[in-house]
Amino acid sequence: MSERAAGDFFDRLELELRAAADRGPRRVPRPRPAFAVAVAAVAVAVVVALAVLGGEREPRVAGGAPGVPPVGTVIERGGEKHTVVATGTSGRVGRWQLETYRSTRLADPDTGEEYQPAGLRCLGVFSSDPPSGRPFGGGQCGEFPRTPGFSRVQHSVYGHGGHVASVLVFGRVPDDASKVKVVLRTKGGLWKGMKPLTGPPGQGDFYLFEIPPGVEGRVNWLDRDGNEGSRGIELLPP
Repeated sequence: MSERAAGDFFDRLELELRAAADRGPRRVPRPRPAFAVAVAAVAVAVVVALAVLGGEREPRVAGGAPGVPPVGTVIERGGEKHTVVATGTSGRVGRWQLETYRSTRLADPDTGEEYQPAGLRCLGVFSSDPPSGRPFGGGQCGEFPRTPGFSRVQHSVYGHGGHVASVLVFGRVPDDASKVKVVLRTKGGLWKGMKPLTGPPGQGDFYLFEIPPGVEGRVNWLDRDGNEGSRGIELLPP
């Protein structure tokens, strides 16, 4: 998605959120997908499609962004080996890359109580040159047992002045997923959808959305028939 298109989307959504706040809370039913989406392999690319009030825009495919390592590259961060599994550009975030890695053991230095065991699967998002000039990185380790094969991680991206400019929602996707959607609780039940990002061999598939800060919602995956593939996962509270 171009930076201009992403900016237009954020501007429209912010106006909609202000109008919704003036009207007070309103319960909005979740939209149902109107058709099935065929599986498409997308390597070294990010595909972001917007589905607004049931209408769908054609996605713009952005190839491996310049300045980021290609998919499959193994790099070292803090003594850990990370594998780049997806790269792209998005709205106010700029160039980003998803990386898989394994957790290290974390424990209380005084009591020895273990907070995190070693060897868990982890997924993180990183950027060394965002438009704000504030490099970012962060992720999550462990599984989501209530949604096998599907996960939800969130990372706040800070802009100029130290405020949260955007929130990245990303995670793993089951092999039989044809699409991933995030439903934002706004007037009309705005939702965004995308085809899964195909990672290198043995790494699986992934997704990433950029949403405005302070928005509630839910993310889930769809099968080949357009049906929700799991119970879904709520976004973290704003």
